[in-house]
Amino acid sequence: MTGSAHLRTVHVLWRRELLRFARSPLRVAMVLLLPLLFLVVLGTGLDAALAPGAGGEFRAYLFPGAVLMAVQAPALSVGASIVWDRRSGFLRQVLVAPVARRAVLLGICLGGATTGGRTAH
Repeated sequence: MTGSAHLRTVHVLWRRELLRFARSPLRVAMVLLLPLLFLVVLGTGLDAALAPGAGGEFRAYLFPGAVLMAVQAPALSVGASIVWDRRSGFLRQVLVAPVARRAVLLGICLGGATTGGRTAH
């Protein structure tokens, strides 16, 4: 099997993950809204609960966690999509195709990494 066939496999599976993410507006909204909600609501509430001069703004401490949540949620959903692909039989069809398994894994993982990176911006 040639290198271009491996790249085509990676590209197709990467694009499939991107399309699945883009076609779910609720998923996109929740991935963007939930970290923002934690940052604004929880950060503001904890800022108000702290005594003045007790350590600065709490939102500054929550920001790295909110970014991590924005990146981690799509990664978890890609893991769950692999389970659904297995249940529906899609994963079996891909694995019996004459493509390298590492290309399948790379395509799915790159799709999850791309959707995670898009939501973190």
